[in-house]
Amino acid sequence: MVWIRSCVALVILLLSAVVACGCEATVSSTPIMRPTSPAVTPSPPPATPTSEPPPTPSPPIPEWIADQQMAMTKAARSDIPELGHLTRYDINLAIGVESLTLHGRQVTRYTNKADTELEELYFNLFPNSSRFGGSMEIDSTSITGQEVPFDYELGGTAARIALPQPLFPGKSITVTLDYTARVPHVQKNYYLVFVSAQGVLSLGDWHPMVAVYDDEGWNLEYPEGTIGEIVYSESAFYTVRITVPMALDVVATGVEAQRIDNGDGTQTVVYYSGPVRDFHIAISDRYDVVSGSVGDTAINSYYWPEHEACGVEILRFAEQALGLYSELFGPYPFNELDLVEADLWPWGIEWPGFILVGEPLYSNPEEVCGEWHVVHEVAHQWWYSVVGNDQVDEPWVDEALANYSTMLYYRAVHDAETAEGAIREHIHDRYDSYVRAYGDGVVGGPTRHYTRASYYPLVYAKGALFFHALQELMGDDAFFEGLRSYHHEYKYGIATGDELLDVMEQTYGRSLDEFYEHWILSADGI
Repeated sequence: MVWIRSCVALVILLLSAVVACGCEATVSSTPIMRPTSPAVTPSPPPATPTSEPPPTPSPPIPEWIADQQMAMTKAARSDIPELGHLTRYDINLAIGVESLTLHGRQVTRYTNKADTELEELYFNLFPNSSRFGGSMEIDSTSITGQEVPFDYELGGTAARIALPQPLFPGKSITVTLDYTARVPHVQKNYYLVFVSAQGVLSLGDWHPMVAVYDDEGWNLEYPEGTIGEIVYSESAFYTVRITVPMALDVVATGVEAQRIDNGDGTQTVVYYSGPVRDFHIAISDRYDVVSGSVGDTAINSYYWPEHEACGVEILRFAEQALGLYSELFGPYPFNELDLVEADLWPWGIEWPGFILVGEPLYSNPEEVCGEWHVVHEVAHQWWYSVVGNDQVDEPWVDEALANYSTMLYYRAVHDAETAEGAIREHIHDRYDSYVRAYGDGVVGGPTRHYTRASYYPLVYAKGALFFHALQELMGDDAFFEGLRSYHHEYKYGIATGDELLDVMEQTYGRSLDEFYEHWILSADGI
């Protein structure tokens, strides 16, 4: 493959304006000529003193906006006032560490973004899925202080709340839920993210989450296997107050705003998230941490003491990737990125502002501290976190682009031999081996169409090769302009594969339909 490294121009706009405004009072008169006296020109009357009105004070920033801006870089704080239509979660969460029980009170402010009225709201209860192995029960539901009934649906993985009155487009409603959840405990764990294992309590998708309502209606059903993601969610604002014993460390999405000693051996830690699609929490007493930064963003690598060398290396990988991707795609908007070791995933898995890094990547020397996997998950902070997609129906939209971004990182950071060796191992070999064994397949299918054997080679590997071929077709300038436009246009929103194609066609100036059909929608081979 031929790599032409993109050079991204930095544009600095220097604007200055000096405006001067002056007022002159004059009186014009015709001189009166008197025959016995000289002509007299009267002096102008003195100007009446004027005073400029005091400047109109700016309206105060609503408290929720000021709170959420704490999670953002200085350049991204202006995004928040434009996002008032996003769902807001305000959650008090008490965690029973010994009993592995969560007690939550969640106040959800939901705005109808559809073009039709809604007569009900649905919440996904992910812990009740067999994929999670835990449980969640709704204890009570209320709207404006009045209890309202709810029903479990789809085997308890969804809760339906009938609204007292229809919710019209653009209107908002506030729903309060009290709930209880139980976290499974395992000794050795892979593929669970809502779990207690090896001294780490990992809370993924731990609260009732409003389902996405789109042109297909409410998105409630998701695959129960271990292939791909099952969470399809919209950006939302979180205020979360987590109460745990004083001896434990809490690491979570967003920024810690306050830590309160409750005087009874517990602490309450307050977090604000900014606009994120999910909120992850990790709790343990095992962690050491090393920190760095890129621009306004603090990067923290949490690791077990016996894995210090890889903890430091993983911080370095994340710093390099965050800097490169910010140049190529658009600035990272959040104040913090945490990378956290846990024995619950063999590789890595992303949440907004938070990456779980599997313990095997720290302890297996052949994995080189998991560089490929870490950098791939950092790329998801652009392709999934900021620009969202339906991970259940179109997983390739974020996974293929994140894997291609990883290829870009290796070619930018490493020498050619190292870069091409890693790309061959993670992309070409995985795809070629699958094709030899099973024949080719489709990149653009839903997760339920794949097996454990086919998912990575087609969605991740062949999907990454699609973006490489697209770059070669479009040329560097148009290709990277297209990705930056895609990032900007769908920031904090949801994009489909067709919408990604539309943006790339706009910058390319030609149709890409046949190219897209061949690479993404057909199994004809490449």
